[in-house]
Amino acid sequence: MKKKEYQNNVKENYISNFPIGIAQGLFFYAGMGFYNYASIFASFIFDLSKSELIVGLMGTVMSLGYTIAQIYGPAALEHLVIKRKRMLTFGFLYRVPWLLMGVFLLAFPAGTPLVLVIVLLYAVLHFFNGLYISSFFDFMSKIVPIEKRGTYFGLRNSISIAFQAGAGYLAGVLVGRFSYLDGAEYVIPHGYAYCFFLAFLVHMIDLFALSRLKEEPAVVAGKKTTVLRTLKKFPAILQADKNFAVYCVLRSLISLGFYTASFIIVFAKIRIPVTGEILGIFTAVNLVSLSVGTFAAGQIANKVGFKKLVEGAAILIACVYFTSPLLNSFEAFFVFFLGVGFLTGGIFLSFDNLIMEFGRSDNRPSYIAISSIISGITGIVGPLAAGLIANQISFIALFYGIGMVILAAGILMISKVTDPREIKEYWL
Repeated sequence: MKKKEYQNNVKENYISNFPIGIAQGLFFYAGMGFYNYASIFASFIFDLSKSELIVGLMGTVMSLGYTIAQIYGPAALEHLVIKRKRMLTFGFLYRVPWLLMGVFLLAFPAGTPLVLVIVLLYAVLHFFNGLYISSFFDFMSKIVPIEKRGTYFGLRNSISIAFQAGAGYLAGVLVGRFSYLDGAEYVIPHGYAYCFFLAFLVHMIDLFALSRLKEEPAVVAGKKTTVLRTLKKFPAILQADKNFAVYCVLRSLISLGFYTASFIIVFAKIRIPVTGEILGIFTAVNLVSLSVGTFAAGQIANKVGFKKLVEGAAILIACVYFTSPLLNSFEAFFVFFLGVGFLTGGIFLSFDNLIMEFGRSDNRPSYIAISSIISGITGIVGPLAAGLIANQISFIALFYGIGMVILAAGILMISKVTDPREIKEYWL
């Protein structure tokens, strides 16, 4: 099959794939709302451990599991012309640990053993999440025509995040009712357990919708290889494609804001009283603004491209972090979550789409893996370093440091990275 015929088939399939893909996004994001990493899960870990360092450790565990998965991912995916079956398997294994977390929270008493079980499940979860996400974006590059991606992902993600916000607010209510017992102090983990059960249930619905999408077989595929050979290939790709190498480093630095976002809710718990209802409000506000920001970003990206979008959003979000000394009230945190959510929408949308524009169909899983591994290194070191800075110095120093790193990376990307759409060697 020739390239043009393949592209025409993708466009024809898109007519029926569009509504199914939107529905899948709604349920996937709603599921994430019940354990929103930056608020619900961060609050859960802090309530369970009472330690900023453990909160940072969970960010490192997330990145470590996700990064290790990228080493295996290309060997499991690159030789396949159809990715759906492998992607669905990884997706199911990513969802099961949420069910198990809920079971363990109800079955075992609080204490160090329970924390260790949660850490282990979290590591397993993100290993399979890493494989799932890698296969998902490779899969979606064959579902959505490139000229439709800004509109499609902007619409899909913005509507879906609104559902995630609703789920996040409901999660806060459940935590307040069953873990805080309608007070402001944590008592038992039952509310969090119910959130994880609901997350698993909703995620299984989204996985079913994902299985209904029609995937066009790739025109070419890579050769079946081993993990060791895949690893040996990564340095050659980076050496041959310096533009991509620089992008990966700067992307990883901008991602520092994602990996340390859980400290914002911990900071709020120290500065102001945070009840279950307030936890739900902050989660919903952050996600609603993320939804609006994603939709706006989709419209902007269609005009300026995803590279310029991420550059602008990174510079602006750095400026928001510099306002952290002003966070002394519910209203101040409300506005902070609003601003961070809106700008994060542009960064998320850009990262998700830019990675589909680097490389060709026969090596795209390797490009995705390399980008994720380099970002994962930041994700492994960043949260632990953030926990130490917050614990030993101050949260203000932490947020200023994050802001300066993101600002520098955003400015450097403007001059040091060429937009992948301008590189004719990439197969688009």
